Amino acid sequence: MPTRLRQIALVANNLESTVSTLTTTLDTTVIERDRGVAKFGLHNALLQLGDTFLEIVSPLPNVDPETTAGGRYLSKFGEGGYMVLMQVDDLHEVEKNLSTLQTIHSGGKSREYVSRKHSPHQKVPLEGITGTHYHPRDMGCIIEATESSPKHEWLWAGNEWYQNDPLGSSTRCGCIARVEIATKNPNEISRQWENNLSLTRRNKTSNSLWTDDGSEITFRKPLHGGENGPVAIDIFSRSISLLNVSTVVCGVVFKFVPNKNSKL
Repeated sequence: MPTRLRQIALVANNLESTVSTLTTTLDTTVIERDRGVAKFGLHNALLQLGDTFLEIVSPLPNVDPETTAGGRYLSKFGEGGYMVLMQVDDLHEVEKNLSTLQTIHSGGKSREYVSRKHSPHQKVPLEGITGTHYHPRDMGCIIEATESSPKHEWLWAGNEWYQNDPLGSSTRCGCIARVEIATKNPNEISRQWENNLSLTRRNKTSNSLWTDDGSEITFRKPLHGGENGPVAIDIFSRSISLLNVSTVVCGVVFKFVPNKNSKL
């Protein structure tokens, strides 16, 4: 399987309010709440978009936000895009390629939903999901390079999504088509992604990269001090009436775009 843009996480002040807005806007439902993120002082919800996923995280109500990375991000930048999760074919190889960069977390899950430790540069277990987070200073935002086995599954979102409807039941949304990342060094950061995550640069003068399955990751400089990390997300539309319609939720611009591989 080629590298895929598989999941994007947003950070919000109020989890349930943001989830309510997004499920209504995108015509989707919460498919998973991962209790494991509580060790980071957070709670979350995952929404299904085709076979990709949108995660919303927020500091737990009984936790001082400043003691959590998510809370500190909110204090500095406000609500917005927080992390991008890229599914890679060989995590061990990616970790070797990025061995000079700082990792900020690594771990995984088995099919039995048992959390497990993972140390970067060590052999990845054969079944389940395993990922390594890299520092936003090096990658423009927090990213997780993730290996999933079997490759079509994605245990960060549980397994009910695949058993119930592997492409999602939304009448509005297919997969994530594009993410736009604001970073102070878009040229340097785009090269880092291109060289180490098996992405393609179709135009040498552009800071846009492409996955083999047609998703775009583009980098640009912030327009103001509050812009950081993922600032815009395009989603393949399943509704002709929504094509090119955009809205802002949680500080991120969401836009419905045509899928060239569909009849829309």
